[in-house]
Amino acid sequence: MTACSQLLGRTGLDTPTRIAAYVNRGNAHDSADQFDLALKDYQSALDLDSNNWTALRSRAGSYYRRGQLADAARDLSRAVAAMPDEVSPLRLRGQLYAEMGQTDRAIEDFSKVLDRNPGDLQARQVRGLALASAGDHARAILDFNRVLERDPRVRVARAARAFSLFRTRQYRLAILDWDLLLKDDPAQPQIIYCRGAAKLLTGDETGRVDIDTVSQQRPDVAAKESAACPVPVPR
Repeated sequence: MTACSQLLGRTGLDTPTRIAAYVNRGNAHDSADQFDLALKDYQSALDLDSNNWTALRSRAGSYYRRGQLADAARDLSRAVAAMPDEVSPLRLRGQLYAEMGQTDRAIEDFSKVLDRNPGDLQARQVRGLALASAGDHARAILDFNRVLERDPRVRVARAARAFSLFRTRQYRLAILDWDLLLKDDPAQPQIIYCRGAAKLLTGDETGRVDIDTVSQQRPDVAAKESAACPVPVPR
């Protein structure tokens, strides 16, 4: 921070260097929870170049960490417009839209990221989650498949795929994913409950053991998961 201040105190400093110094000092203020000072520095950088995407991206991050999501989205949109070929602000905006529940916008942004870099597993996973949230489980499964083909250890993608498989009535495949997750970590009542529901839906009555175990030990979880993974009523 001191070095940036000293640099900014010099006369005859060229504009790109001055902008970078303001942004770097703003980042240092932000890391020290000096939000007002950080915003002042970011604005000083933007006064010199209103379309400077690094300043916009940094200020968006500062807004995001303080829960000002609409302000963060606004700055990221300006950064995307300023640098349409730069993936970073597009990726960040997609993540932000996903967290804001604006799934259609999130899917659109991550689709653009993946058009440029199909091997971006994080973007593919988040797009899959957004697709699943929007109820498009078939496309979500395709994204999760691509992630798990590259790295079978990604638990978030496997858990999400299992749920999408369940929602598309591919119960046996969902059970396989849940079995793998429980092998690594058996203490997951949500997964145990949903696996039990899937077993029952395939005619496997051992699923009652899963359902009863969670219902007895974690009735709160059973009450919640009964909506996500409904258990067939015995005839």
